[in-house]
Amino acid sequence: MSYQVITKLKRNDVQAFNLLDAHRRTTIRPIFEMVQLPDDTDPEPHLAKALEALKDYKLGSALTVDLNRFAPDTRIDGQPPAKLGFAAMLGQRQRVTPVIHLDSDPLTLRATLEAAEQHQRGLCVRIEGGDVIRAPELMMRGLQRLVREFAYGAPGADLLVDFGKLAFERDNIVIATSAFLRMVDRYGLSFRNVTFAGSTVVDFVNEAAEEPNTTGSVMRTEFAAWMRIARMYGWNRTLHFADYSIIRPGYMDNVPNKNTNAKIRYTSGAAIHYVRGCSREEIPISTQY
Repeated sequence: MSYQVITKLKRNDVQAFNLLDAHRRTTIRPIFEMVQLPDDTDPEPHLAKALEALKDYKLGSALTVDLNRFAPDTRIDGQPPAKLGFAAMLGQRQRVTPVIHLDSDPLTLRATLEAAEQHQRGLCVRIEGGDVIRAPELMMRGLQRLVREFAYGAPGADLLVDFGKLAFERDNIVIATSAFLRMVDRYGLSFRNVTFAGSTVVDFVNEAAEEPNTTGSVMRTEFAAWMRIARMYGWNRTLHFADYSIIRPGYMDNVPNKNTNAKIRYTSGAAIHYVRGCSREEIPISTQY
């Protein structure tokens, strides 16, 4: 089993992986995704900044990269950002596993499929956990169509079932995901890797630590759900686990907040722990740390 971290394609996040010791580099695999920005943001410098950050990655192993975080039908010089971004990586001799979404516009779908064939590191199909619960048959038909278009088929692709911020009861997640993975088997889609992802990171620190200068914890429901699904999936094969580390899935950049708190967040076992400071309006954040 590998632990995969869905993390933002930002310089500090990329450099953090360079600090891992040799052992953890073999067990932790990053999935870098573009930081979501407000829809009115110019996409070209945003893409350029992400590509520049990726150049700092020094570990040398194959990367999984998701560039599908722009508003629908976004174009740069008439091209989908994914086409330009994956081409630039190849030009820098960075071979990656591109991430594809079933709901992408047709040009982005085609550009991502072409990039996967050019990079020769496979393809990662990322589907939303909510759709697995609400419309599993529809998702399966979409998977079938996509796999038929990919030159290497399911054996050359990874499947990422991503619940993002968990919005369903754990039992519903376990039952629906297990049933969907059995459906994948029935349809004969033998994916190279299958990963379950989710997060219980709070949107606001006061959901875990109610008052300034206090501590609090939340249970990692995604971890418990994964363990149950893994047992149902079968011990003779591997269901990988992914989360968003300590960052909430819906994190957006360039959104000012004058009430930002100093905070420390870390995971330990089945919980996420929070140490909350106070507003930077009271004490500068650097002083609090």
